[in-house]
Amino acid sequence: DIEDAYPRNTLRAFRADFEEFLRFCEKRGAKALPAKPKIVAHFIYWACLQKLASASIRRKIVSIGSIHRLSGLPDPTKAGCVKLSTRKMNHKLGCACKQAAAITKDMLQRMLEVCANEKPRED
Repeated sequence: DIEDAYPRNTLRAFRADFEEFLRFCEKRGAKALPAKPKIVAHFIYWACLQKLASASIRRKIVSIGSIHRLSGLPDPTKAGCVKLSTRKMNHKLGCACKQAAAITKDMLQRMLEVCANEKPRED
């Protein structure tokens, strides 16, 4: 039902993230749908141990919550213990994404010159 409601990459992320969560739950004898908030909190802790970036873990949390809501189920990611686990994760891993360097006036000028040339240069 959601095929045309979301971009293809979003659906791919939902699927991959939820399949990972499903495997996590199966190994622990827990239900993934509907998931108890405590299992989601444990999943966050486990994901931190996997040395994933906090942005990747946040995406997984969003995917889990989205799948629940789209299935008409309560969203376990809104529970206090999940919010607390997310805060711990942010404290441990940091929550800032790496910002790309700004394009300076000189860089922009060089980029425009390269684009204006018929034959692109290696530099």
